[in-house]
Amino acid sequence: MKLFKDTTHYYCDRCRWAHKALMTGLCVSVAGIMGTITLFKFQKQEYAKTAESFANMLEESVEMERALWAAGAGRWSWNLENNNLCWDDQMHSIFGTDSVQWSHAYDEWLKVVHPEDANHVNTIVQECVNGEKDRYSVIYRIILPNKQERFIRAYGKLSENKKFMSGICIEVSPHDYEPPNIVQDVMNAAGWAVVVANKNHRIIHWDTAAESIFGYTKKDALTMSVEQLMKQKVRGAHFAAYSQGLAEGDGHFHEIECIDAITKNKENIKLHLTVIVPKGEDRALAIFRLLDGDN
Repeated sequence: MKLFKDTTHYYCDRCRWAHKALMTGLCVSVAGIMGTITLFKFQKQEYAKTAESFANMLEESVEMERALWAAGAGRWSWNLENNNLCWDDQMHSIFGTDSVQWSHAYDEWLKVVHPEDANHVNTIVQECVNGEKDRYSVIYRIILPNKQERFIRAYGKLSENKKFMSGICIEVSPHDYEPPNIVQDVMNAAGWAVVVANKNHRIIHWDTAAESIFGYTKKDALTMSVEQLMKQKVRGAHFAAYSQGLAEGDGHFHEIECIDAITKNKENIKLHLTVIVPKGEDRALAIFRLLDGDN
C-alpha cells in the first residue's frame, strides 16, 4: 500500500480517500479500508511518520482479511450496550442466514444454535460478558434453514472497556464436537445445583443453578470453601462430616433433607442436600435444591 501526498492531503492508492492533515495539529481523522481511526494530539511535523505507520497497519489488516477468508472464517462484533450483533458476509454464509432480514440481536443468533447446545453455549458466553473470563472458545451445533446440522467453533473476546465482544466462527468437523453435559443441564433447569469440592474443602466446580441459589459467581465461588455456604452454627459439624467421608473413601453417600445455609446477601435459606464421595476419590459431589416455605 502507498500514500500519495500533496500540500495538505494524503491519498490512499487503494481506497482513494483523501486524508487531510488539520493544521491545528489537534486531531487527524484517517479513513481507510477498516473504517475511520482518529489520532489525537500529534504535531504537524510527525504526520508523515504517523501516516506511514497507519499504512503499515492497513497492510496488516488486509493480510488478516485474506487469511480469514482463505480459512472460511467469519467475523462478528457484539455491542453489549445496545445488543447489536454485526456479522460479515462469511458469517451469514456459515449460518445460512439472510443478511437483509437478519435482526442483529443476540437472541436471534441463539435461536440458530441447536436446542441441546443453546444453554451450554449461552452459559459460556455469559461468563465472558460478566467478566469471569475475558475470552472463550466453544464448539457447538447449529440448525440450518434446510434443517441440517452444522458444527461451529467460535472464538470470542471481551473488550477492555467491557462494552464489546468480538470474534470469529469457522465450520469444523463433527469429530471435533463434544456434547454438553445434558444431565447437568436438565438438573439445573429443575432447580438442582451441582457443586464439587476437593479434600481441602475448596470448591472446584460451581454451576449456574448454584449461582442462582447463592448469588456467588463462578469466579467468586472457586475461591471459597464449602463451609462458607453454611450458617455458622452448622459449619463445624459439616467440616467434621466432610473430612470423615473423604478419609473413609468407601463411596460414602449422605442425604440431609433440610440444612441451613446462607447466601452472598446474608439471606438465610434451607436446602435439600445430598453428598456423594466416590470410592477412592479425594473430592466430594454435592447435589442440592432450594426448599420453599412449604417444605
